[in-house]
Amino acid sequence: KFRSDTTSMPSFSVYQVDAGQTGILTNTYTKLVWGVEEWDTHGDFANSRFTPSIAGKYFLTGAVWLNASGMDQGELFAVLIYKNGVNYKEIAVKFVETGGNFLSGHVNAIVDADGSTDYFEMYINQWTGVTQSTVSSAEVSPVSVYTYFQGYGIL
Repeated sequence: KFRSDTTSMPSFSVYQVDAGQTGILTNTYTKLVWGVEEWDTHGDFANSRFTPSIAGKYFLTGAVWLNASGMDQGELFAVLIYKNGVNYKEIAVKFVETGGNFLSGHVNAIVDADGSTDYFEMYINQWTGVTQSTVSSAEVSPVSVYTYFQGYGIL
């Protein structure tokens, strides 16, 4: 049964600043940093993490566009949702063509939160052998469409 007061449940939407995020090392889990808050209904999003202030189930979703220049066919990157500092859900994306410029990945999860200490973050990992970055608005505009993290309470 759905909660009747879901409009009072926390929700948020954030995206990266126009420059994207640089310094994503190969074979290293890197926390994604969010520079722009579109909304945060309960003030539960800070320091690139969501800490819901009301216990319940939450739908989280996020997407990353990786600036994949130099990636070869078959190379991978992963987009992850962390709960309390540990990998909770992950999607791996394989680069299927050589010579492309961008690669996108999208992850969703329904999570339980205790309303006080549980927190959620997004991470990326890539296995290309070189340092990568997320897409900047100079490459594709607007970047907010491509690299984002959102969530809202459902129960």
